[in-house]
Amino acid sequence: MLYLLNLQFIEINPGFAEAYNNRGIAYKEKGQYDEAIADYTNAIEIDPKLAQAYSNRGNAYAKKGEYDKAISDCTKAIEINSGNAMHYLNRGVAYGEKGQHDKAIADYSMAIEIKPRNFEAYVNRGLAYYNIGQYDEAISDFDKAIEINPKFAGAYINRGWVYYIKGQHEKAISNYNEALKINPRHVQAYINRIIAYIETKEYEKAWGDVSNVRDIGVQIHPEILKTLHEAPKRQK
Repeated sequence: MLYLLNLQFIEINPGFAEAYNNRGIAYKEKGQYDEAIADYTNAIEIDPKLAQAYSNRGNAYAKKGEYDKAISDCTKAIEINSGNAMHYLNRGVAYGEKGQHDKAIADYSMAIEIKPRNFEAYVNRGLAYYNIGQYDEAISDFDKAIEINPKFAGAYINRGWVYYIKGQHEKAISNYNEALKINPRHVQAYINRIIAYIETKEYEKAWGDVSNVRDIGVQIHPEILKTLHEAPKRQK
């Protein structure tokens, strides 16, 4: 519907930059990144000061793995409008994908400063902290993301994994439990919980999660099954 609406606007007024920008968003949501980029480019040509079009095009470039172009576009968006948290968030994603986690953290921090209840920025910054081994900072950010949006299963899964890496397996399992309350078919939560159950030697529960994953229609990695088959408590 959004695509059709903006198509109509463009036909009526081909000089309306916002219509191209909005149609680009619709294309991006459909995974048609080249078409999205073309529309954002049209929007920019019509209105070179339309910061959102630069930021959106940067996000589309990032989806295609063209991170330098993404960073350039998001930087331009920030130059035009430094008060929009999404521009920093989009650039932070591109920096993170390039492995420049310190720069990503700086951008996510700016996004949070502008919009303090931006749970996505907390999640992303938490992942960046995890990637540089700052696990306590990562957990703190996931805590804040969950406080803002307690229905986002991904934050519990991420926090659970950091607890697992820290050797706090019971806390990891508790987080995966919370994620599965939100989404009982979340395969990654089951797989992570299986791995945690292996560490706590709760092999029966691990096999139960293997069944849960199989019921969803996903195959368990052979190395996980091998570990469970070799576990002393149960052979299956």
